[in-house]
Amino acid sequence: MSLSIVDANGCQSFTTEFDLIKVNKVPIADFEADITYSCSSSETINFTNNSLNGSVYLWDFDNGMTSSLENPVIEFNNIGNYNVFLTAVSEFGCEDEMIKQVYIHPEYTIFVPSAFTPD
Repeated sequence: MSLSIVDANGCQSFTTEFDLIKVNKVPIADFEADITYSCSSSETINFTNNSLNGSVYLWDFDNGMTSSLENPVIEFNNIGNYNVFLTAVSEFGCEDEMIKQVYIHPEYTIFVPSAFTPD
């Protein structure tokens, strides 16, 4: 970066500064769940953190549980749709967030007879 200064008498001064501005890499939050749709009423899910440039990871699983582990394993004990949040924080305090859904819905079996008797 160069700076030129001219005073009221027309005298001019120049200065050059190198590496005056430093741009740090921002984090990019990303993750995968080994199961995103479960037909069970309870499921243990492994989360794999694929974030870039993060040093701290904050998870919220939308079921009352949170974690700061890089790759947590979480048990979902209730039926529902869960919005899983991952916040990746860089060493400079910059943040990025990723949200993905996990669905826990048991399969229902309905018995429909193929024949019946009138009595």
